[in-house]
Amino acid sequence: MANTKVTSRVLADDAVGLAQLNISNDPSNGQALTYVQSSNDLQWATISGGVAGISSSADATAITINSSEQVGIGQVSPTVLLHVTAADGVAANNYVAAFQNLEATDGQSFGVAIQAGSNATDIPLNITTHDAGSVLMRLKGNGDVLIGTTTSEGTVTIQGDANSSQFTALALKQDSSGYDQTSSTTCDMDFYLWDNNTRISTPQARIGVVGDSTADQNYEAAGRLTFYTNIRNYSSPDLKEIFRMERNGDANSSAYFCFGTHGTGSQSSSPNFYAANITPSTGTNYYFKFLEAVNNGTAASIKCGGLLASSSYSVAFPDRGDIYAQDNVSAASFTDRTPYPTSLKLAQDVINSHQRRSEEEITRLATEQYNKIHSEESDMPQPEKESLSLEEYLTKYKKEYELDHDVLHDYVNDTKYAENGIEGRDASATISCLVEVVKDLMQRIETLESN
Repeated sequence: MANTKVTSRVLADDAVGLAQLNISNDPSNGQALTYVQSSNDLQWATISGGVAGISSSADATAITINSSEQVGIGQVSPTVLLHVTAADGVAANNYVAAFQNLEATDGQSFGVAIQAGSNATDIPLNITTHDAGSVLMRLKGNGDVLIGTTTSEGTVTIQGDANSSQFTALALKQDSSGYDQTSSTTCDMDFYLWDNNTRISTPQARIGVVGDSTADQNYEAAGRLTFYTNIRNYSSPDLKEIFRMERNGDANSSAYFCFGTHGTGSQSSSPNFYAANITPSTGTNYYFKFLEAVNNGTAASIKCGGLLASSSYSVAFPDRGDIYAQDNVSAASFTDRTPYPTSLKLAQDVINSHQRRSEEEITRLATEQYNKIHSEESDMPQPEKESLSLEEYLTKYKKEYELDHDVLHDYVNDTKYAENGIEGRDASATISCLVEVVKDLMQRIETLESN
């Protein structure tokens, strides 16, 4: 029915009382139904040159289809398969296109599907400013997402305004509108490093902000940044907190850093540094802390060129701040806060209590300590000693057991580390006793010489 003319008539079906219009045409003859403005009717026309256009009421071209099967909406000369253009003022305060799927069944309502791209040179999605001056967002065929840039530096690349004094590249928000934060409220970023053996639902690492359970807005505003890692085995993955940064109070209070676990109690006087195996008992006003449980011998270790020093910390006892050096200590000077004997008799008793053990006893005690160092019972890190053979150990460290601490006076006998097989003597107290004994000896010599 080429060039068949359909005029202003209504074809009615008297049986059903509905207005109907049924138009058909063989698409192989290259014709399409075209609106002819001059005669105000629809006609079949050859489209070898494309459809000139369907006019709007304002006589502006609304839809154009060219011979390359490119469709233009609001675009007389489309350059892509579907080219939609909203001229200045046409879509003011409105969207150019809207896709609505009103399917109310959960799990069955979908939006727009884009099937394109296979490598980094493909661009399935590209969003620019209205004048195409810069790219706002680009999705590459290899899955890379670019925001504010066209250069990929990773799976997601975000580039901001270099002239901005503060640029927030990514904002993560957990909005508990109508509810208050609790200690289990978090806003997290998870990390997975998978292979064929580790495709588990629990991430290997996490960075998150932890909520505050005090219901105090000042405390909640201070924020708690926490780092987690998966330290369990594959069969029972479990994220554990390894580092926390927070403030002990509101946003103006002191900083608080915690490794391994977070401590109890509020440390509000100054910045604090925690390194702990388990949560210790509450302490106050200690600016720098290395903590462990009461029954552990070592709270912190510092290795400097062969010197291994360990600070002893026990929450239940007051002698905090002691330092035990497992090898030689050298310094230009030491500040001596020396205890002093209350009498000459005490000083003499202390000096007379210094006795040397027998060679057999020295070797026996040194061997026992060597075996303990190499057993799992010891929690004192002593890598230098652990690397030695028994013969090497005896040659270097047997001298530590020469002084008989079984008979050494309690005034100078240090037993803090006795349970670890380590004997000690208060050198400062010993020197004070020696001073008194030497002074007494000098007086006796002076008396003899004067007679």
